[in-house]
Amino acid sequence: MKCASTSTIELLSFLSIASAALVNKKDVSKWLKLTCLSVGDAPERCEEVASLPSWGARKKVLQALHDFAEVYRRRPISFNFGGMNLNHIFSMWYTVYSLQPRVVVESGVWRGQGTWFIRQAAPSARMICVDPGNKYGLKYRDPNATYLWGKGREGPKLYHFHDIGEVNWNREELIPDAETRSHTLFILDDHQSAIKRMMQLMRPWGFRHF
Repeated sequence: MKCASTSTIELLSFLSIASAALVNKKDVSKWLKLTCLSVGDAPERCEEVASLPSWGARKKVLQALHDFAEVYRRRPISFNFGGMNLNHIFSMWYTVYSLQPRVVVESGVWRGQGTWFIRQAAPSARMICVDPGNKYGLKYRDPNATYLWGKGREGPKLYHFHDIGEVNWNREELIPDAETRSHTLFILDDHQSAIKRMMQLMRPWGFRHF
């Protein structure tokens, strides 16, 4: 398999962080053998990410766990059934906390747990939350975020849902500025192909971070 493009540096770097800092390498190797047999050889690592960025150092990851533990105790949903829980939440929180993007687009909101953690990690970031809606509704709604949610009544910072691959990002209420798009982080938790999502968003719109 060919090396992934440099536009996926954050994603590949964080996978390296997780395997180096949070799990046993033998367990990772065993897991890969069990799960990757049906999908061919593992991808090659890009030379550009052969060494981790400064925020990916094992020591920094472990130090951040203490801060994360305090945040986690204050979470709005004690058990987020059907959504992100401890391991995924830490991965997302630490990535946002370290990169401090100008804008975060969360595709797949469920009941709002991830939204809350993104806000704790980047208090000043603009947020755009995209979800078709669900019968349970939102447990947490960020008062400063823009929502593309469901098909109900529109209001301030609340618009009808559109799949992120079909959104016109030039809309004034979204991300019309190309330079800002290059500093936007997408959190893809919508149960769709991440590769397809990246193809929909990278070349047509100039988004780089997923």
